[in-house]
Amino acid sequence: MPCATGPPSPRPAQTPVDSLGQRLDRLLTYSKSDTDDDTCLIGIEVLEEQQP
Repeated sequence: MPCATGPPSPRPAQTPVDSLGQRLDRLLTYSKSDTDDDTCLIGIEVLEEQQP
């Protein structure tokens, strides 16, 4: 059954306060895997291009 108010409005991206490695570690810490070898996570950090 769809929500009567519709989907949430998109929010602008924010600069994260922690590093990509810390965010990936947190995701792995709370994953529901039963062994260490059945969870795989790949993180890609896209950096803003600097104009000359």
